[in-house]
Amino acid sequence: MSGEYSRPEVASLAELHTLAEREGWGVVCDTACRFGTPELEDFHVLWRSKAEYGLPYRSEMTPQLLKPYLRYLTLHERVVQSDGSRFYRVRLMGDAIVRIAGAATGDTYDRFLPPRGIRKWNAMNDAMLAHGKPVRVLVRAESFGKAYLVGEFFSGPLRTADGAADLIASVGRFDVARRWDKFVAQARACAEA
Repeated sequence: MSGEYSRPEVASLAELHTLAEREGWGVVCDTACRFGTPELEDFHVLWRSKAEYGLPYRSEMTPQLLKPYLRYLTLHERVVQSDGSRFYRVRLMGDAIVRIAGAATGDTYDRFLPPRGIRKWNAMNDAMLAHGKPVRVLVRAESFGKAYLVGEFFSGPLRTADGAADLIASVGRFDVARRWDKFVAQARACAEA
């Protein structure tokens, strides 16, 4: 499987930002979590309500709680194999995200992303899981051949049934932006207000 890798390329959000800058990836993770979209703030509140005793378990995010967000929700699962190699699989992808990325529920990244996209998304998810708390993610959709689209996402880690923090719940929306740098500057100004 071409999406497998032996160890995380980045171990922190700072390392992710350095790598993204060097590689020209459109991605910024903001730890302040001040969202420009009310639904993302609502999901952040829901995530925090389930994180009272640490990271929430996936089982705590019931279908009833997730219903308002399902169109915009993606669950990413990190799979670590017995030899230590790892890969990511999409456990769930809402229909609004499918319209951008294509149907990928159940697929590993190598089934629907180009090699450059696999590396970017592996690095993003590794950094977010290492961070261990929610982040606001600003991302350009170049991995899906749609660099004219930009997105704002809530991304927060979840525990699997065995207690491992190997899932990321990501809720967000894509929109058309004139320029990536202007989008990021505007989003940062909104977060600081």
